Parts: sequence; C-alpha cells; structure tokens
Amino acid sequence: MVDNNQFNDLSRLFRLCIMVPTGLPCLKAALTESIVQRGRSVNEASLGDDFVDVEEGSREPEGPNKKDKGKAKAKNAGSGIQPAVTWVQEVLNLKDKIDTVWKKSFQSNREVESSINNV
Repeated sequence: MVDNNQFNDLSRLFRLCIMVPTGLPCLKAALTESIVQRGRSVNEASLGDDFVDVEEGSREPEGPNKKDKGKAKAKNAGSGIQPAVTWVQEVLNLKDKIDTVWKKSFQSNREVESSINNV
C-alpha cells in the first residue's frame, strides 16, 4: 500500500488498529520492518565497485615515507562522487515517502512518528 500511495487504505488500517489494544504496536512493528527493508534495498542498490569498506583492509600500505597514512583510497577514484550523491537522494526520497504516509494516513500520530524516527 505504501508503494502504491494508497493513503486512504492505510488510513483505514490505522483507524482499525488504534481501536484494538495490540493493534498500534503491531502496526508500528510492521512499519518499522518495512522501513528497515526499504533502507537495506537502498544500501544494496548503491553498493558496488565504486565504494570501499575501510574496515576490510582497503587502506594503503603504511610506510615511514607515506604522507597520507590511514586514509582510505577508493578503488576507482575516477568515478567521482555520483554514487554517494545517488545514495543520499534515495535516502531522502525514502524519508519523504514515509513522512507523507505518516501525515496523510497515520494522522501524524506521535507514537508512530517515534517509531519512524528510531528506525
């Protein structure tokens, strides 16, 4: 429903969930899991040969004459910053989408907002 912008259906679901004592926690858990999966897909889509994981030993060998000790080097330095810019834009798009769902469908509920912000 989130992917298809079905705000009325999501609003109806929210109104039903708040009537049941365990409904809102269940809805928050499902929304949290959905956001986590969407975030993972954004991260996985952005990963490729253009990114370097500093944790996995991608550092230059450190010698006594190295001026830039400890700085990570990109595998493909000529590719620029476009992958990072694309990742940031995708994350912002996801945030905007979730905020729109929160405002239009979840009546700007503070408990739901808290769950969204924690993710």
